[in-house]
Amino acid sequence: DRAATMYRRCSARHAAPEDIADLVDLFHDRLQHFQQNAAAAEQVIGEGAEPTADACEPAELAAWTLVANLVLNLDQILTKN
Repeated sequence: DRAATMYRRCSARHAAPEDIADLVDLFHDRLQHFQQNAAAAEQVIGEGAEPTADACEPAELAAWTLVANLVLNLDQILTKN
């Protein structure tokens, strides 16, 4: 649901089921990576101006951050001209 909501809020339209599946696959791939490499997760989430909440799992937050970055950079989202 989170990936579908993210896409819908950024694009103002619903994504195809296979696109959502791709986003979820990316999330799970990155989550596994960040669970094995806590320093990389801290590097990703440490870039913001605001400190992260202590209740957030760093690996999960870092994985969703990369998914959000991908969604925001899709051609369907970017304004051209």
